This record gives sequence, C-alpha cells and structure tokens, in this order.
Amino acid sequence: RVITSVLSDEIAEKIKPLGADVIINSTKEDTSEVLLKEAEAGHPVNVAMDCLSGEMLGKGMQYMAEGGYWIVISTLAGIETNVLLRPLLTKGLHLVGSMLRKRTPEFKAYLLSQLVEKVWPKVATGEIRPTIHAVYPIQQAEEAQALMASGKSAGKIVLTVI
Repeated sequence: RVITSVLSDEIAEKIKPLGADVIINSTKEDTSEVLLKEAEAGHPVNVAMDCLSGEMLGKGMQYMAEGGYWIVISTLAGIETNVLLRPLLTKGLHLVGSMLRKRTPEFKAYLLSQLVEKVWPKVATGEIRPTIHAVYPIQQAEEAQALMASGKSAGKIVLTVI
C-alpha cells in the first residue's frame, strides 16, 4: 500500500492516476490521524520517506509497523519535532536521516552509475514514467523555482538547456 500527502485537492486529483491507495490533503486532514486509522485497519506504515519532517514526524511515527523505518530526506516543514520514545523502543522503530549533499564524490558517482545502469533503461522503455508538471528553459529558472516553492506543482519541474 502507498500513502502520500499533498497540499491541495487539485494536486490530489492530478496524482490519482499514479495509483496511491491513500492521498492525504495535509491542508485539510491531520496526517497523523489518517496514519492512526490506517494502523487500526491493519495497515501500519512500514517505510516512510519524509521530505517534510517537522511536527508531523513526531506525531506520526507512533503509527509505524513493528520494525518500521522513518527516513528523513529533507526538512521542508521544519527542523524540530517531539518523538515519543515508547513506540520507538517497544516497536523497534528506526529513525534514519539521509542527505545526498554530504556524500562523497565517489559515492555520488556510484549512485549515478547505478541510475544509468538500472533506472534509465526503464525510463527509456516506458516502464518508469516520471510525472512532469512543467518544463521551463533554463533562462526561466527563477520562475520554475517560484513554482516549486509555491507547493502547487504535481510532478517534476524540468529545466531545459539548449
């Protein structure tokens, strides 16, 4: 099962075809309440890829599955939270931070080689199709950045270099 969160009903509609089982509009719903309902229905979270973090991390982590992983890859919603330690201990949860920026050039080169070897062929055959929201020429990078910062995009924002 896949649970995702978005910032508007418009974005939720745009991503429906991607097939998530649950789409949370976090401007209208409390994500932790949705995670609680999912856990009560027998669908606790096994792996969370969190690019927002902030308060939600501490509120939602308690609804993880036994041995679950909450992986923080960015802190767009804030750098502070309160983590309940009891569920962390009793469920054997894993709170992991990962940032590409701090990796060595050698590790980044390895990741790139794996991307070229394992992912790009699937993009070429159409097995993996990225969702592209907008394409801008590099000269309009500031406009693209503003769109990204607005939280109104549903998919990747691409810059082209000609």
